[in-house]
Amino acid sequence: MQDIVSWVSSIERMAHSLYRDAAAYFHDNKPFSDFLAHMAWDEANHILLMERAEQVLADRNYKDFPISLNDEGRKRIERPLQENINLLANGSLTEESLIDCMVAAELSEWNDFFIYVINLLKEIDDNFVSAAPGVQHHLRHLEQFLKSTPYGSAKLATLHRLPVVWEEQILVVEDSESVAELVKALLAMEGRITIAKDGEEGLRKTVETYFRVIISDIDMPRMNGIQFFREAVNLYPVIRSRFIF
Repeated sequence: MQDIVSWVSSIERMAHSLYRDAAAYFHDNKPFSDFLAHMAWDEANHILLMERAEQVLADRNYKDFPISLNDEGRKRIERPLQENINLLANGSLTEESLIDCMVAAELSEWNDFFIYVINLLKEIDDNFVSAAPGVQHHLRHLEQFLKSTPYGSAKLATLHRLPVVWEEQILVVEDSESVAELVKALLAMEGRITIAKDGEEGLRKTVETYFRVIISDIDMPRMNGIQFFREAVNLYPVIRSRFIF
């Protein structure tokens, strides 16, 4: 997991350098330059967060991570940033090209990994609890700028697919649709609710997403709640404290 966090930190550094230097490059367009300077400042804070994450994970010898990314995938994510860095270096960078790069970055696995780490560490380190609203504001700042551009509306539709880093994710594993919907209604104000109809589906969703709380029935077809709990704990030992039966 530390390898992934270290790589995310290196991507944050690329983004910070690009946005900082582009702010100076577009100095004649003050609103855009100010926006880029703000985004560069955000990325500098993200670098500090990832450095803190590396330290926390090393201290706890934490190794669990539900997602992996090969070299090809990493290069695919790095490519838009590197291409825009090259365009900036030869003086041919455009505003739209850079905005396309920023939206692509926020929609990439890089952002997914970053949000996963923030959500994971919120429960064991207060620094990440206070950081989460700032991460969400970073996304909203990009959204607000897109609204001010003539080509931003199409990009906003894709940006809205991003997960909300400050909204708690809750998994309800229940084979009775009526009971599941009742629990969902009761918890509607507590966060984003995901429903799985049995333990097998619950386990798949647990691998895909970090859930702050998992509320599970015990008697279910295919894989019951106890089996689901044991499989989940086998994959991620720290998850046991987040189960409610």
